[in-house]
Amino acid sequence: MRVVSRAKDPRVRSYLELRTAVGWIALGLPWILLFGSVLLSSWLRLGRRPLPTSLSGYYYTPMRNVLVGSLCAIGFFNLCARGYELRDEVAGFVSAVCAFGLAFCPTIPPWGGTPFQHTLSAAHNYLAETFFTTLAFMCLVLFRTTARDRPLTRNKRRRNSVYLACGTVMAVCGVFDFFFHHMHPIPHIGPLGSIFCCELVALEAFGIAWLVKGKAFLGRKRPPRTTPQTQASDRSLIAH
Repeated sequence: MRVVSRAKDPRVRSYLELRTAVGWIALGLPWILLFGSVLLSSWLRLGRRPLPTSLSGYYYTPMRNVLVGSLCAIGFFNLCARGYELRDEVAGFVSAVCAFGLAFCPTIPPWGGTPFQHTLSAAHNYLAETFFTTLAFMCLVLFRTTARDRPLTRNKRRRNSVYLACGTVMAVCGVFDFFFHHMHPIPHIGPLGSIFCCELVALEAFGIAWLVKGKAFLGRKRPPRTTPQTQASDRSLIAH
């Protein structure tokens, strides 16, 4: 019989790794969509086309499946995520519904579209605003919550500072994104649409927050030996 050096709770380890995976998806998604679309369009000889003004616009590029799959992955995780209180559950549910809605209610196509596509696009815009608002709320409020019976360690204070910075960045990007959506034509920053730039920065902040939440960075050092008390503490990391 094989004996390991110390026991680990696989539920805690798997949950933290899922948090980390969501963080990496959020960090990499804008860049994969951008460069993947350019490279695939060149490889498929689709001609040189202007870059979409938003992340949602990549639905009408060869990177559609990557966009939809990534949003569904984020949605499924947030739907299953658990926290301290009912508001954690509600925020996870709302963000999950918005992520699924963004995936399956695409924005208006570049060529105009039908009245039904315009209706879907209007719903898409509301879902996007709600999605990023909920994610900012999670960073600013929910992630910075701690249990009354747990000590506020130095690493936890550092993580709270990261959550505050990420949430603030997301909130500011959301304000700019709202105004850019109502400008005609939509301004550009070089070849990139201003909305895409706002969404890129917001997703990078969201990804960093989830990497920290998954203990990929600023994680608490574990004791070398496992006792019933440390096992209970490990399980509490899921909500901390």
